[in-house]
Amino acid sequence: MDGVFVTFMFWYLTDINPSQATWAMGVAGAGRNIAAAIAFGCSGTVIRKVGVINTINLSLGVCVLAFVFYGLMSNPWLAIIPELMQYVCFAFSIPACILFFKERSPDEYSATIQGIVYSCYFGVGFGVGAMIGGFLMDIIGGSWTFLVFGGVTMFYDPIFPCFSGHIKTARATEE
Repeated sequence: MDGVFVTFMFWYLTDINPSQATWAMGVAGAGRNIAAAIAFGCSGTVIRKVGVINTINLSLGVCVLAFVFYGLMSNPWLAIIPELMQYVCFAFSIPACILFFKERSPDEYSATIQGIVYSCYFGVGFGVGAMIGGFLMDIIGGSWTFLVFGGVTMFYDPIFPCFSGHIKTARATEE
């Protein structure tokens, strides 16, 4: 998912309004980094209050809104809003994913689990998202590409709790 945001956002904003895209990207970039720093600081509290799986689901839901916002956007300055949303999701979902898998694996594999989560997110996620995003941007354009990614994410959001319940049940059966 994130590969689409990072790889094609500037291109999409330039298509909307080339004269304002650079400034809008700069302000959005600064805002998202500040928001991510604050959100990472609050992520432990959110995860404790809401729970790991609910935090991941909430993050997926906010990602859907960010994709839809991008898809319907007509002014580059509005990119600040989905950028903030997306990086707050990132700051909540990464620690929640690490905790999710840590709770389901032996303690001695904690560092390995973190490596796998980061490899999947930054390696596979960015690469596949950018490849599929590039293909879609070329065929259906920026607006529809973001809407399609929002739809795919929205489809996955209710499926995740079923998947997570299966993992928990499978481990409980082994013990």
